[in-house]
Amino acid sequence: MHTVVSGVIADVVAPSAAQADRTGEFPRAAVEALAKAGLLGLTSSAEVGGGGEGLRAAAEVITELASACGSTAMITLMHYSATAAIEAHGPAEVRRAIAEGRYLAMLAFSEAGSRSHFWAPLSTAEADGDEIRLDARKSFVTAAGEADGYVWSSRPLSGDGPMTLWLVPRDAAGLRVSGSYDGLGLRANASSPMAAEGVRVPAAAMLGADGDGLDIALTTVLPTFLVLNAAFSLGVIEALAAKAHEHLATTNLAHLGQRLADQLPARSSYARVRTRADQTRAFLNDTLAALESGREDAMLRVLQVKAVAAEASVEIGDEVMRLCGGSALRRDLGIERHFRDALAARVMAPTTEALHDFVGRVSFGLPLLDGDAS
Repeated sequence: MHTVVSGVIADVVAPSAAQADRTGEFPRAAVEALAKAGLLGLTSSAEVGGGGEGLRAAAEVITELASACGSTAMITLMHYSATAAIEAHGPAEVRRAIAEGRYLAMLAFSEAGSRSHFWAPLSTAEADGDEIRLDARKSFVTAAGEADGYVWSSRPLSGDGPMTLWLVPRDAAGLRVSGSYDGLGLRANASSPMAAEGVRVPAAAMLGADGDGLDIALTTVLPTFLVLNAAFSLGVIEALAAKAHEHLATTNLAHLGQRLADQLPARSSYARVRTRADQTRAFLNDTLAALESGREDAMLRVLQVKAVAAEASVEIGDEVMRLCGGSALRRDLGIERHFRDALAARVMAPTTEALHDFVGRVSFGLPLLDGDAS
C-alpha cells in the first residue's frame, strides 16, 4: 500500500499541491487518482469489493497525503469518516460504489446555529408523504458540491435521541452550496456552507434508526474522524520537520564557514521539533494499538489523540517558522503552507477545548455530553 500511495503522491498530489493552495481549486485530479488506485475504497468491506483495511491503514494513507497536500488529505479523511457510517448502515449499492472508487462521501454535521457542537443539530426532518423533507443550514461541509453524497445530520422525525442521520445525494433538489470558501489553510478542500431547502429523500435514506444518529456518530464516525485527524496533523508535522532539516543542513553561514546545523541554538531547536514529532507518532500508534486490542483506555486515547496531535502541529509549525527565519515566509518552500494547514485541526469540531472537556468528563466518570458540554 505504501508504494501505491507514494506513487499517487509523486505523480499527482505533490506536483499540484502548491497551485491548489494558491488558487483554492478543488484537487479533482488527485481525488480521481486516489480512486483509480483503490484508495477511496480502502476501508470498504471486501464483500462489496473494497480493500477491507482498518483504521491503521487509513491513518498511514492520511499521514502520507498530509505531508504533501493538506487539502487532499482532509478530503480523503472526511471520505473515510463518512464511509464508516455508510459501511455500517448504508445501502449495498452505495457501499459498492465507494469500494470501486465511484463515490466520494462526506460528513455534513456542523451547522450555522450550533456551530462546532455537532451533537446538537438544528436541521429538521419531517415526513412528507412517502418521503422525508430536510431543511438545514450547514456551516462547513468538506468537498461541498463536489462529493457524490453526504452523511447528513438532523433532528429526529419522532425518535427519542437528539439526532438522526441520512444519506443525501449531491443532486437532490433543493440542496445547494450556499457560500464560498477562501480560507487561511486547507484552501482547496471546498469546505463551504450548504443549505437544504425542502430537500426530499426517501425514508430508506435514513442511516440507522430514527434518533440513533448521535450514538452512530460517537461510536462509529467519531473514532475514525479523531484518529485520522491526528494522522493528518502528524503528516503536516513530518513535512515541517523535513523542511526544517533540509534548511539547516543546506544553508551556509559563509562568513563563519558553517552550516546552520552547526550552530547549537538551531540544532537544539530542530531537536525539539524532531522529539515532539516522534512523541506525536508514538501517541497515535498507542491509540491505534489500544483500539486494535480492545484496551480499557481505548476511548480515552481516542478522545485525546486529535488534541495531542493538533496542538503539536501548531507548536511545531511555529517553531519551524522561527527556526527557518525569513526563508519560511517564502511560498516556494512550502513551510508557510503547511503551517497554515496545521492551524485547521485545532478548530475542527470537536475542537481542542471540547476534547479536553470530554477527557475530563471521562476521567471523572461524568457523561460525555450533557447540557453543559461545549
